[in-house]
Amino acid sequence: MSLKSLSGRRPAAVYAALLSGRALMAWVGLSDGPYGKWRSPQGRDIKVNFGEHTVVLYGLRRDGRVEVYNPLQGTREVWTRTEFEVMWQRLGRRALAA
Repeated sequence: MSLKSLSGRRPAAVYAALLSGRALMAWVGLSDGPYGKWRSPQGRDIKVNFGEHTVVLYGLRRDGRVEVYNPLQGTREVWTRTEFEVMWQRLGRRALAA
């Protein structure tokens, strides 16, 4: 199985992947901070959101809401597109499609 990066793409690319039957791993910010930063051994500045979290998107409902598996809670959840897009933007819109 190959993975397809959807990082930096528009939300429409995520929804198209879901509609085609692909599951996605997405990095989201559960909160808008607090943020921290440090310098990597290679000298690169790294910025982190301490509310960082990874979820699996596995479906799109007819009303447009996103079906999400949340491993932090061990629950299946349904998020509005707005909820997903706000949290996804906090971490730079990073996602991988299976």
